Amino acid sequence: MSESKISCGVCRDLLPLVRDGVAGAESEAAVRAHAEECPACAALLQGGRGAEPEPPRAPDDAAVLKKVRRKLGGAVLCLVALGALAGVGLTGGAGVFYNAAIMPLLGGAMYGFLREKGLLAAPLAVLLTLGWGALRWAAQPGTGELLGFLMYGVIYALLVLLGWLAAALLHCALKKGSGRPLWHRLGAGAAALALAAGLAGTYVQLNGEIFTRLWLTAQARSYVRQMYPEADYEAGFAVYSFKTGGYFSQVTSPSSPDTRFSVYREQGALTDSYGEFVASGRNTEERLRQELGDWAEATLRKKSGLELEFAFAEWATDEAPRVELDQLLRLDRLPAPFELTAWVVSSRADEWKALAEALLALDAAMRAEGVRPAAYSVQMRWPSGEDGQPLRYDGRSVYELPAELLDATHAAGLPAALERWNARWEAAQEKK
Repeated sequence: MSESKISCGVCRDLLPLVRDGVAGAESEAAVRAHAEECPACAALLQGGRGAEPEPPRAPDDAAVLKKVRRKLGGAVLCLVALGALAGVGLTGGAGVFYNAAIMPLLGGAMYGFLREKGLLAAPLAVLLTLGWGALRWAAQPGTGELLGFLMYGVIYALLVLLGWLAAALLHCALKKGSGRPLWHRLGAGAAALALAAGLAGTYVQLNGEIFTRLWLTAQARSYVRQMYPEADYEAGFAVYSFKTGGYFSQVTSPSSPDTRFSVYREQGALTDSYGEFVASGRNTEERLRQELGDWAEATLRKKSGLELEFAFAEWATDEAPRVELDQLLRLDRLPAPFELTAWVVSSRADEWKALAEALLALDAAMRAEGVRPAAYSVQMRWPSGEDGQPLRYDGRSVYELPAELLDATHAAGLPAALERWNARWEAAQEKK
């Protein structure tokens, strides 16, 4: 060992060996070199107790906790921000009710790392929700009113505050050495638990209870295996319906796109909607109608020369058409006559002549494809202003107009014929 400086601890470990004369030359030299600079160790070397060096200070728990919180705070706040953005992003969609859990948890996390400053999360929730609403509206005008997003933002802010308050009460109840009386801490704990229970109950009321969903999932899969043993049906994870207050499992088939029905409990027993949606042909009929409407809208946008807001198709029969399961759409063999509805954008939306021209253009585009609706419903719409809303709302319209009327009427007389048809149609509606 060299005569380099050693610490007091190492020196004390070597002192007994030096006194007994059994220490190595290098160790003894290092101890004596240290004793020349340290009076306490020199006294011990001479046989006395000497002055004990000052013991190391115990770490300050509060300072350590503050340092740890500062290191973790940045990462946690980033996660909180991502959670807030995810929650706000659910607004306007099917998962909006999950915010009944997300927002209170964010509020509790903000209290845990920012204490009173965590209250800023409430107005932040309002601003983020309004910003999301503005982005949705800018990307697609008319997808939602900002007033509705403001309402959601206020609700989110309230949930954040309730989560923050629950965390604050729990901290007050569990904090040691606060000097608060026992009854005060017990009251704070009871209030925190009551508030947490209320938030949990609200979440369950909106999203359902997870154990019931797991139980129904298992029951539905067993039910499908028993009722349809030869089919390749698959029962999905049970979901909760806020409107009905019940749970159901959606059943699908990988080999049959129109096989979709639900398994649910009714009057204490499991049942399903196979007959209503699959056996009746309802799923197939709705899919064919949707495909026909999509095809018609794409064709009209491409070939009519008109600016369409949207277009869709409806079967023009009182009874649903008869179809076969998974039947393909064939334009030359439609299952039933259909009615075409279209909203046409025009700066002459208040003119019957403009409506007549639009009808003729729509009819010509459809006939060019070898397909003709049984009836037309067309509404003329004014162009949108800066706010995304039509400049005016008095555009001309005609509903359930038979396509044969276009053949029986000369183009020059069509505007007057449309006006007469519209008057008769409105009179008939008033009588209903």
